[in-house]
Amino acid sequence: MQIIPIKNKFIKSNINIIILSLVITTLFINSIAYLLKNTFLNTEILNFALLSMQQGVLVLWIYYFIKKGVIKNIKKIFVIPKTTLLIAEILKTYLYLFAFGILLGVLKHSFGVEVPGFSEQKNILALFPSTGILFYFTIINATLFAPIIEEVVFRGALLKNLCEKYSDTTSVILSSIVFSLIHFQPEVFGAIFVISILLSRLFLKTNSLIAPILFHIINNLLKTIISL
Repeated sequence: MQIIPIKNKFIKSNINIIILSLVITTLFINSIAYLLKNTFLNTEILNFALLSMQQGVLVLWIYYFIKKGVIKNIKKIFVIPKTTLLIAEILKTYLYLFAFGILLGVLKHSFGVEVPGFSEQKNILALFPSTGILFYFTIINATLFAPIIEEVVFRGALLKNLCEKYSDTTSVILSSIVFSLIHFQPEVFGAIFVISILLSRLFLKTNSLIAPILFHIINNLLKTIISL
């Protein structure tokens, strides 16, 4: 009798592979943090080590995604768009973000309505070393490495694969939910969700990762300067 192997459709789906990799990475880093939190007296150095470990693991996942074809045409999605299109779309994105911020301000100050998930974000830099070489590495990571890595994973991999199966709107919403959940910041879940939608829009409008990466870098740089 011939034994027919069972094909695991779950792990054959690029979308499931990406989400599973993010869940595994998140659980792994948080488990390490839980096990070592009472061992390390300097929590700032521990946080830096965990962040570095997380970024390193995500880079390995990106390598795996490219090798296995989960991310297709990596060179194509890094093509630089026309300068006019790039500048116009980034400026539009900031206009949308500014308008949304005004709307939240009006709801809060004029009507006393504070939308959950849009609280003031904590100073993330306070969790990491504030002096020495590790401080500068933290700044570089926040303003350069993290934006590039996150855009490759969430827009270049997750959103692009979702768009092959679902409509652009559904894909943007689903990828943005995952993006918000992975950041583990309930107080600003809504804000991260909106940012993700805008980043996704930039990617779809320009068909390139350059635009969302630039916007992500500028946004993180502004937040970093304000936090200093």
